[in-house]
Amino acid sequence: MCRLIGYRGKTSISLSELIEKPENSLIKQSLETKLGKKGINADGFGISWYNQDIDNTPGIFKSTQPAWNDNNLKHLCNKLLSNCFLGHVRASTVGDVTINNCHPFSYKKYSFVHNGTIRHFEKIRRPLLNVLSEELFYQIKAQTDSEHLFFLIMHFLFNDAEQSLEQSVLKAFNWITKNQHQEDEAHLSKLNIIITDGNSIIATRFASKNNEAIPLYYNIGRDDSIIIASEALSNIESEVWQLLPQNSYLVINEMPLKIKIKSF
Repeated sequence: MCRLIGYRGKTSISLSELIEKPENSLIKQSLETKLGKKGINADGFGISWYNQDIDNTPGIFKSTQPAWNDNNLKHLCNKLLSNCFLGHVRASTVGDVTINNCHPFSYKKYSFVHNGTIRHFEKIRRPLLNVLSEELFYQIKAQTDSEHLFFLIMHFLFNDAEQSLEQSVLKAFNWITKNQHQEDEAHLSKLNIIITDGNSIIATRFASKNNEAIPLYYNIGRDDSIIIASEALSNIESEVWQLLPQNSYLVINEMPLKIKIKSF
């Protein structure tokens, strides 16, 4: 499975503080995961970051190289400062190893990463595409279930002026599970996502049909910050990593940091 990470804080930090430096950093997880069935995540990587002093859209950097083997990633992470960013290393389940299949996916001010799978996605891909507005249909560049899920969320968000991001995520998840419902038990979804607009964040730990969800951890810092990650980044006692409960999600609002945990 893929590995992902997200950060939101009162102050900006170097991306390297989470992507490279910790004993179990995202780069180190790409080479040797402690959790999950696949030991390595070598099918590409990506980061998104925000600088509200410039504009509200995310910067995006992606590569099909393994994260541990790309010096550009390390150089960038040591020079970029942000108070909101996402990172992702990929172990492909749906889609080829191409730049367009690498996370994060983005649209306007939103960026998104996914760990998991929509099993037998090809069965629901065409109905999903038929739901999308024409503009969002043409935004899809590649093959992954992740990209399609992101634009389904964007569809619900932008086609209803009163729909919040939280409501759009829930509606997209409901659409996926409803369209898989009549298939057999092999048609399931594991949807750990982080989605942000650079201010608020939603992070989910979800599995359909009574399956065990993929782990997702969070760490609330004393400096009004939160880290969300597939695996704890360190074993330092002062860093308290908590496992998000099965089939629940985090809602992180704008500063000062307000965190809510809700159930699906």
